[in-house]
Amino acid sequence: MLTKRLVWISSVFLLALPGLPIQADWKTEIGWTQLSSEVGPGLEDGTGIAAAMVEAPSNGNYMPALGNVEFTGKTIVAGSGASGTSNHATGMAQTFFGNSISIAPGITQITVYSAGDWLNNVTGLATGSDPLAHPYRVMNHSWIGNSNNAAAIIALSQRVDFLAIQNQMTVVAGTNNNSANPFPPILTTPYNAIVVGRSDGNHAAGNTFAYGPGRSRPDIVAPGRLNVGDPATTSRATAMVSSAAALLHEKASGTGADRIDVIRATVLAGATKQEIPNWDRTTTRPLDERYGAGELNIYNSYRILDAGQFSGSTTEPTSSVGFRGWDYQANVAAGGERFYDFSIDSGTKWRDFSIVLTWNMLITDTNPSSSVFAPSELLGDLNLELYDSTGTFLGSLLDQSVASIGNIEHLYFANLDAGRYTLRVTSDVSRDYALAWRSTIRAIPEPGLAILAGFVTLNLITRRRR
Repeated sequence: MLTKRLVWISSVFLLALPGLPIQADWKTEIGWTQLSSEVGPGLEDGTGIAAAMVEAPSNGNYMPALGNVEFTGKTIVAGSGASGTSNHATGMAQTFFGNSISIAPGITQITVYSAGDWLNNVTGLATGSDPLAHPYRVMNHSWIGNSNNAAAIIALSQRVDFLAIQNQMTVVAGTNNNSANPFPPILTTPYNAIVVGRSDGNHAAGNTFAYGPGRSRPDIVAPGRLNVGDPATTSRATAMVSSAAALLHEKASGTGADRIDVIRATVLAGATKQEIPNWDRTTTRPLDERYGAGELNIYNSYRILDAGQFSGSTTEPTSSVGFRGWDYQANVAAGGERFYDFSIDSGTKWRDFSIVLTWNMLITDTNPSSSVFAPSELLGDLNLELYDSTGTFLGSLLDQSVASIGNIEHLYFANLDAGRYTLRVTSDVSRDYALAWRSTIRAIPEPGLAILAGFVTLNLITRRRR
C-alpha cells in the first residue's frame, strides 16, 4: 500500500564540458593545496570509502559518462536501472571522486541512483517498508526537491536520519541556486545531513518548516566553481563537501572519529569566516542564516582530526586540551556535564577559535517487520558554554550557544587573550555527542619592539615626504 510520495523534483544543472582544468583553483581556496604540500604523497584521498550519488534525471538519464577519463579505474553502478549519460551527473561525479578534479580520487566504488527511485523506493517512502541497505560512507545529493506535504517531508527525513546512523553515512545535500528562490525542503530537513550553499551567498537559505521547524540552513558553504571566473552552483559546492567528507572518513578510519557526528563537527568547526565579512551568530542561533558555519576548509578539518581526541572531564579538569582537537562522548547523563580546559600562554593569542558541538537525531525502528518502518525519535537539547577560568574555575561566562532547536551548537572567537578557559557541555537527556575545535596561535610582539617598529615606519614616511 502506498503511503507518502514525493514527486516534485528538479535538478540544478551544471554542464560538464570536456577539457576541464586539472589544477583546480577551488582546491587552493579550501586549503587542500596547502595541506597537500605539508602532508605530501601520504595525504588521504578517499581510498576505501564506498560512495553514492543521487541525481535528478535529465531527459530520463541520471548516470555520469562512464568512459570519461576522470573515472578510469572506478566501478560506477547504476542503482536505478539502465541509463544514458547526464552531463550534470558527470560534472558532479568529477568533483566528488574524479581522478584529477576531486580531492578524493581514491574512491573507486560508487553507486548512482535516480532521485525519484531513491526517494520513493530505495528509502521505502512510497511502500512504508524499511529502507534498503545503504552500505556507503558518503552520499552526495546535488539536486533539489520541493513539496508542501509536511507529513511526507517528515517521513523522508526520518528515513534519511535512520540510514545515516545505521551505516555511519555522511549525507551531503545542496540547497537551491539564487538567493531569491524559495528554500527547498527535501533533503535540507534531515538533522543528520550536511546542507551546503555557495561561498558567494547566491543560494536559497531559510528555515525548516517541518520535523523540527525553525532550524536555519545551510550548514556550510563551498566555492561551487572549479576556477575563478567559472560559474558557481550549489550542485558543485555540494560535491566539493562530499569529496572533503570522503577524505576525512579515510583519515578517521580505525579511530573513534570515523562517525558521522564527529565528521560533521569537524567539517563545520574547520569552516572559515574571513571570506564572509558579515558572518554572525547569536546565543540561540548557532550558524549564520546564509553562510552557516562559513566556507569549507579541508586544511582546518584535517588538522582537527590530526590533533587527536581529548576526553572531557566530569569534574574540574587537571590538564588542558590542545588548540586543535576533537572528542566523542558515548554517554553524558541527563543533567550531566563535561568540561574541557584551554590554556593560552602569556605573550600569545588564539585567533579564529572555532568550536562545534553536534549530535545525531536518533531514529529507532520500533516494528520488527521489514515491511513496516515505525520510527521513534530521540534528539535532546545540548548546550555549549565558554568560561574564563583564569582566576577561578568557571569564573565568568564569556559566551554560550544554547539553541532550543536543532542539533548544532557553535562558538567562535576572532581573538582570545592569554589565560585559562573552560568549555562546558551539558545535556537534558542521556545521550552521546561529538565536539571539534581549532584555533591558530599568534605571538604578540613585545611592547618595545612594537614601539621601535612604529618609530622606523614613521621615520620612513617622514623622509618620503621631504
